[in-house]
Amino acid sequence: MRQRKPFSFVWSILGLSLLWLSACSDPAAYSLKPRQLGWKPAEDISYLMRTDSMIGELAGLNNRDQLDSLLEWTDRMNYVDRTVALDYANEAHSLAEQMGDRLAQAISMYYRALIKSRGQILGEGIKDALTDAQICNRNALPSDPETWLVRFKNIMGYLYFRNYASETNREAHYLDSAIYYTSFALTLSETAVGRIGEQERQYLQAQLYQDLATIYSGTDSLKTLENYQQGIAAAEKSANLSQQAAIWRGLGAYFMNRSNLDLADSALINSKQYALEALDTLNIVNTYQRLGDLRGRQYNESGNEALFAEGMQYLEACLPLQKDNLFYTYEIIAYNFDDKFYYLNGNPARQYSAEADSAIVYYNRALEEAKKEGAVDLMAFTISNLSGMCANKENLTDDDCTSLLDGETPTNLLSTSYRDIIKIRDKEQAVSNKKIRDFEKAQEKEKSEQTIFITRLITLGSLLLLGLIFLILLQRQQKKRLEARMEALRAQINPHFISNSLNAIENLVNMGKREDASKYLIHFSRLTRRILNSSRSPMTTLKDELNTLKHFLELEKLRFRNKLDYRIQLEPGLPADSINVPALILQPYIENAILHGIKPKAGVGSLLVDVRQSRDKLRMVIEDDGIGREKSAALKAKSALPKSRRSHGMKITEERIKIANKAKGTRVQIEDLYDRDGEAAGTRVILTLPMNLKKK
Repeated sequence: MRQRKPFSFVWSILGLSLLWLSACSDPAAYSLKPRQLGWKPAEDISYLMRTDSMIGELAGLNNRDQLDSLLEWTDRMNYVDRTVALDYANEAHSLAEQMGDRLAQAISMYYRALIKSRGQILGEGIKDALTDAQICNRNALPSDPETWLVRFKNIMGYLYFRNYASETNREAHYLDSAIYYTSFALTLSETAVGRIGEQERQYLQAQLYQDLATIYSGTDSLKTLENYQQGIAAAEKSANLSQQAAIWRGLGAYFMNRSNLDLADSALINSKQYALEALDTLNIVNTYQRLGDLRGRQYNESGNEALFAEGMQYLEACLPLQKDNLFYTYEIIAYNFDDKFYYLNGNPARQYSAEADSAIVYYNRALEEAKKEGAVDLMAFTISNLSGMCANKENLTDDDCTSLLDGETPTNLLSTSYRDIIKIRDKEQAVSNKKIRDFEKAQEKEKSEQTIFITRLITLGSLLLLGLIFLILLQRQQKKRLEARMEALRAQINPHFISNSLNAIENLVNMGKREDASKYLIHFSRLTRRILNSSRSPMTTLKDELNTLKHFLELEKLRFRNKLDYRIQLEPGLPADSINVPALILQPYIENAILHGIKPKAGVGSLLVDVRQSRDKLRMVIEDDGIGREKSAALKAKSALPKSRRSHGMKITEERIKIANKAKGTRVQIEDLYDRDGEAAGTRVILTLPMNLKKK
């Protein structure tokens, strides 16, 4: 039975009401009207879909009227077509920059962050939206209209939580920031009595309480339920049916995640009633998706066919209503068929049935739709599930999935999909990096101007102040050097690793070794995901570092056709999930041991990774029984190939250790091993690091 891992946080994320939080303005400044969840235009606004012609028609107006129109159109199209709304928001931001209108710049960046986050339900590309929100808040002032300040702070809290929820190695500061900004927005709304319309204020508070409930859902059940209770009360006072549907759906998702299906059922039925009464298509689709998932889970507990059929009816009703994110519904349908197959045939399955074919078909549809929309996180999980089902079909029926995959072999489909994932990730990373660099440049420019101004005010300052500034700049430069060296190391690892892996997959496919190819693909997907995640932070837990090494070594073992034997030993009782180490710190040494020690050796080579605590230090040993450094150097001298990249990669790694830890006791030792006859018998590398425990 497949895990529903991609959706465990999606249920909570989609419960965050900022997916629907729209804008309201100061009437004296901008001619915007409040747009709440479930809002429908009273008139036909299809003409706004023609963005080029509409923007062209503004040319005859003055800049202020143009800006007002662009912000109004952005707000109107927010729930109609997010691509069109984003075009108007981008145009408004460019014009606001030309005019030097600070508040308009903040509002347009708010819309950009909001619209982008609504299109990224699984967390892909969410850092780009967070950057827009940070720029929005940098332009905001405490004197701005409170209704805007509430939204500015709320979207910061929302996107910090989205970053936390989408990370494999979750960073606590993201969660802390989410709580801070959302609580700040709630306080602003509570003190704005009389300055924001009461229904509007209750609407905002209901959304903020729901956001806090979702943020606390993984850590504090009491606070979660308290915030849901307050949010439901505020939603009733707001008299917004769509919002009431949304908050009951969020509560239903919370109970589903805790396997309390009876309470989830009650909450989702309430959500459905409010959504249907509001005639709100977005709410109806979201609630039907959850009900479809819930009925599938209820079937797995009871075997009641009526529940399964009802769940499928809900999901099939979603498809004609959806404009995008079809992959989401297809994936839930696939999960339901997948789980039903195992319910009927046992786990592991003893015989094959039609439910498995249906699961394969819908996994494939989900994969195709996810590829169109760039939902790479879902693609990775879908590929894993699809690969498992195809392997199951072949084992039980001696028939592969080609007939169910539009004539394409499973191996070709999976190989192509992984290449697509890498391309999409690279593109997203490039866009996000450019936005972040531009944002950082703007921050640096502003800081530089402030520094010059202060220096002139205090007549060049004192020697102490200059010394402090010098130390700050030195620290930043040191940090940038570390980051640059880390990027240089990753730039060596990723292309080299991906090229070798894809070549190995191709060779296995050509030799007809489908089982090995499938196994290789699974390890390749998990290792690729971990390497991509490691680029987000210079540190990781010891547990995740060893898991990454396991996938890497399994790939190397397959690639060298079992010439490699390895063991990973962890001292019993050592809290590996509470110890921080630099990310990808062992991989260069292990790769060097395999390539230059074990590969040239005749016969099978062994590699040992041993990790244990030595007083207040972490001692990590990599030991191989290869040909040794002396023979390896002799082989290199005779080789006509270019110089190995090993020394450069290990040098960067050693410098990373020293810079990242900034503590005494960090060192790297390399020892040559000899047998009783004095012959080279391998190499031992010992890395000693300070014991760096995670902060709770």
